[in-house]
Amino acid sequence: MKKDKNIKFYYSSNQDMFGIMFKKIFITLICFSFLFLATACQAEKEAVMPDKPIEISLNMTAKELYDTNPEYKAFQEADAQPMGVTFQGYDFPI
Repeated sequence: MKKDKNIKFYYSSNQDMFGIMFKKIFITLICFSFLFLATACQAEKEAVMPDKPIEISLNMTAKELYDTNPEYKAFQEADAQPMGVTFQGYDFPI
């Protein structure tokens, strides 16, 4: 009976370590650039403020306020809260 000996030789050199580090750094840079491009493509368009002043009167409902000022549609927002309450209003840029 003949026995086979499988001997594996491991070697280490500076070139191999540099190549491995270079590959890891390169892959990391690729991943970060894809992440940056994905978030940059999702940037929102900046809304332009209308020249017409917003019209507000007492005891006005949100629907009436929105209907009276259609130029400000880009700034309308609604925030749903617990118990069925929804806060509605405008969110203007600073």
